Amino acid sequence: MAQLLSTTVTGTLNVSSTLNVSSTLTVGTNTLFVNATSNTISTNTLLMQNGGSVAYPAIQMGATNRGFYNASGGSIGFISAGYEQARLGLITSTANYLLLSGANTGNAATLTAIGSDANISLGLTSINNSSIIFTTNATEVARINASGLGIGTNTPAAALHVSISTGAQNIFVDGYGSSGGFIGRSAGNNQAFPTATPANQSMAFFGARGYTGSAFETTSIGGMFVYSAEVHSTANQGSYLTFATIAAGGITRTDKMAIDTQGNVGIGITFPTSNLHVIGSANISGNTLSVGTTKSSTANGFSRITNGLLLQWGNVSVTNANTTVTFPSAFTTLYQVTVSTVLTGIAATGANVNCTPFITTSNVTTFNVRTNSATANVVNWMAIGN
Repeated sequence: MAQLLSTTVTGTLNVSSTLNVSSTLTVGTNTLFVNATSNTISTNTLLMQNGGSVAYPAIQMGATNRGFYNASGGSIGFISAGYEQARLGLITSTANYLLLSGANTGNAATLTAIGSDANISLGLTSINNSSIIFTTNATEVARINASGLGIGTNTPAAALHVSISTGAQNIFVDGYGSSGGFIGRSAGNNQAFPTATPANQSMAFFGARGYTGSAFETTSIGGMFVYSAEVHSTANQGSYLTFATIAAGGITRTDKMAIDTQGNVGIGITFPTSNLHVIGSANISGNTLSVGTTKSSTANGFSRITNGLLLQWGNVSVTNANTTVTFPSAFTTLYQVTVSTVLTGIAATGANVNCTPFITTSNVTTFNVRTNSATANVVNWMAIGN
């Protein structure tokens, strides 16, 4: 055993047995520091290879614990060569861990990217359908694999799959100064080469699926669907909605209600032709039914109902001279106008014997009515058109 006290060696020092360093060993400008108390050594520069090739194993820490350093790639790896493209490679035959600890410091452990392109990329090979797993309190809460992101499930069946074992669960989308919302986007062709959204393409939907006792259903049993009404462009972006269900005892989903591009509502029909278009019967209960979109509830008034039909009514005092009546609201087309007296009966003789009214002329704005009696009589009238 050689022992050198404060000795400087110029050139090469060959040690064939044991070299004990009790303080420091300086080689050129690099110093090896020895701590006899903690039995550790440290260095400001540790060269683990010579040249650009991996000196494998460059670090020997036991019979199986080995590592390498690649100067050309600037990477460190444990345990195996072949991962020199990574700056830090960890591989063992058992569980692998990269531990970031903020314990007992009051600060959370963080993984931070700094730079002009400050991104952290987590990547996996396709070996055994690998996953990135997220845990809290030693319990898995989410994972990402080739199928998608699973929250509460380790087998996601869609791009985003949320599964909670107990209780009713919600997904919250908060908005401050604006509304939170769900937005579905749809284009033609494919992601690499998208084209304009074609007409009648489903653009977004909210659906529901049940559990049959052995598995979840594979298609939605009901939902709301948003469709494109035309080929979309910057000037044409029409849309319509449908609401679909499955009848009890069935398995086929069909549209039950729709709202078209004009706001027309169809029940039992997908493409309604009026404001409210019902195929089948309708039951309406209640003491009041208001079907007029515009109305004037006076002695001489009118009401226009939802299918465009216009009803008008009134009364007027009439003699044997033509009396002109102006409709409260002009018709586009006049179908019919009728008149009658308010007398409960007509005497066989006297002033009112010839008081039966009749119409002499009519148009979309007025009509003329008279009797054969010189005595004035009140006449009721009613007209229908659109």
